[in-house]
Amino acid sequence: MATNHTLKDFLDAIFRPYYKQKTGFVLVRTSARNEIKTGSRYFPNSDGLSREQYSEETNVFFGVCPREKMKPGKEHVGYITCLWAGLDIGPDGYSGKEKHFASEKQAMMAIMAFPLKPSIIVQSGRGMHLYWLLKQVTEISIQSDFEKLLNRIANYFQCSASSGLDAVLRLPETWNSKNQIQSTKCFVERLDPTLRYDIEEFEDLDLRIIIPSKRAPRMPQVKLPAPVRISVVDSHAAVRNDAFRDRHSHGVASTRSQSEEDATTEVEEISEEEGTFALDDESMKKIADMMIDRFSDRILERLADRVAEKVLRGLLNTGGE
Repeated sequence: MATNHTLKDFLDAIFRPYYKQKTGFVLVRTSARNEIKTGSRYFPNSDGLSREQYSEETNVFFGVCPREKMKPGKEHVGYITCLWAGLDIGPDGYSGKEKHFASEKQAMMAIMAFPLKPSIIVQSGRGMHLYWLLKQVTEISIQSDFEKLLNRIANYFQCSASSGLDAVLRLPETWNSKNQIQSTKCFVERLDPTLRYDIEEFEDLDLRIIIPSKRAPRMPQVKLPAPVRISVVDSHAAVRNDAFRDRHSHGVASTRSQSEEDATTEVEEISEEEGTFALDDESMKKIADMMIDRFSDRILERLADRVAEKVLRGLLNTGGE
């Protein structure tokens, strides 16, 4: 898919603040389609990596945190320039069949509900990768504190894979060749390098999971006995109706207000054999309230889906800006 954001734009947003102050390496891991064996390279800056070309048969991952040495372990990570999270759309991502979003609309609803807008959204081929750029290149004092924060964000987005400081994510403008039949292009959908946060803004976030269920609830089925019909009876009309009087005179119970002039409704109770219930306004209101309660969740979900779809279309129509 065409995008206005290049790989260089992406790498500069994440690594340029670091390389203005420090020296280090960007880790890149590659593997051929259907092969477990991986190869590793270390780039001393992001410019060299932005010029690399990879085939459609190659899976390419980069270390989100720069390494102080040409070593892959997180003990060689000293600074962090962004926070990140991955989310899966469909059961083929790394979170598996148990935890994933059923559609891109559901994923966008979760992203919009997150308290802080991501600076970067990457379409990974089986889901999305989100990045929140930091205002400052932040030195890592206690690694476990940063990893707890990353995992809180990952849990919100239903990502079951642990997110450590040694994490590698797919590199944009390369191919997701996990599918044995067809590769999918990874690309930057949205990027705003000016949207940056202080790390403290993430520490006290209320990250209650507000994510739509993968399966929409079925519409409730209201079952009524076959011979029963529900109708509203106007009391004055009923009084004038000869058939009503005839049924009433044959023992069909009716209730009437004390004065015929003040009466607004009439309740006529007829046996199921006759096939009709006549209900007053209050009874009809109770039935309507019951139906609204049963259908409201479904109606709200459909409305939310439509809003999310319009927002998503707006983002795509404006180039993801």
